[in-house]
Amino acid sequence: MNHSPRFAPGLVLALLVGLLAGPAAAEVLLVPSVHPTIQQAVDAATDRDVILVAPGSYPDDVVVIGKGLALVADGGAVSMGSLRLEGVPAGSGAYLHGLQISGSGASQGGCSPGTPAEVGLTLFDCAGPVRIEDCEVRGGRGTQFIVIPFCGESPDLQGATGLVASGAADVVVARTLIAGGLGDHDDGFVDGACAQGGRGIQLLNAVQMSLYDCTVTGGFGGDDFGSSSPFGNAACSGRPAIDLGFLPSTVFIHGGSVTGGSGGDVGGCGTNPIICNPGLGASAVAGGSIPSPALVTLRDVVLTPGAGGGVDGEVAPALATTVTATEWEAPFRRLEASGTPVQQGQDFELFVEALPGDTILVLAGLRIDFRSLPP
Repeated sequence: MNHSPRFAPGLVLALLVGLLAGPAAAEVLLVPSVHPTIQQAVDAATDRDVILVAPGSYPDDVVVIGKGLALVADGGAVSMGSLRLEGVPAGSGAYLHGLQISGSGASQGGCSPGTPAEVGLTLFDCAGPVRIEDCEVRGGRGTQFIVIPFCGESPDLQGATGLVASGAADVVVARTLIAGGLGDHDDGFVDGACAQGGRGIQLLNAVQMSLYDCTVTGGFGGDDFGSSSPFGNAACSGRPAIDLGFLPSTVFIHGGSVTGGSGGDVGGCGTNPIICNPGLGASAVAGGSIPSPALVTLRDVVLTPGAGGGVDGEVAPALATTVTATEWEAPFRRLEASGTPVQQGQDFELFVEALPGDTILVLAGLRIDFRSLPP
């Protein structure tokens, strides 16, 4: 079952609509009326099953390994902890709809190691397609570096990435907010330093991803208003909205906006400090310190770097100098359905933004299924 939109540059638009009824339909597992938690439903499900989640808060982290499942919010907001999809099989597929996915924030550990912030959504080694629609994905917030008397130093715990993908062969994300976790401030009440924000999206290896009408933001860098150092202070930089990494990936960005994280402000520098640097505003799309091998295609998307910290913080270019992108001149079209997945007896509305002469295909299926159509 899937209603992933086809945003075509040419004459064909297609929509795949899920039907949760009828013979040979996927097994539908209900949370919490039958399975109290999402993870319990995942454990009970088999490949291509559908998990319908009633509106509410489900704070536990969820891990799906070796299955292609649909996780669908059933008629209202569903907030949950982090989510990891690993090993989605070829010939199957994973589908996420209407979920608010958030990694937990970092925490200091006193005299023991702290806990890092969690990535919101991880896609790892997925041979089958992954479709994400109408979701929110956020990395956990960072916490400041603290020097604890008689305990040494607690680690610098930066904001986490919203979405990390590695070895994901076919990922399509539509109408989704993806945000890196915020950094944290050094407020001057403890001896320490600020924390950086997290990346919005980080691609690690062999990823093909298409973003349609999404909002992607990098995490803001933390301020540094500490006053205990005679050398001055340095605020933390923002993080890129999309980090392409050092290995080959392919990224299409159609519509929406991509905004780098803003740098933190700085203060408490004293007289003639050695260091008093506001944080750097990050690029919208970055690719490391060497030319990125990633193939990037842009169409009708707004790229904006993060603001520099304070009054004179520097700003990186919207598209990092190590990234080469191709501009696609064709107009951006939209095709989407509301009220899906469709259960027996229900209606849904179809929204089309097209031109005269376009062909529109509406496909319906009883299980998770994906069709690749030529442009």
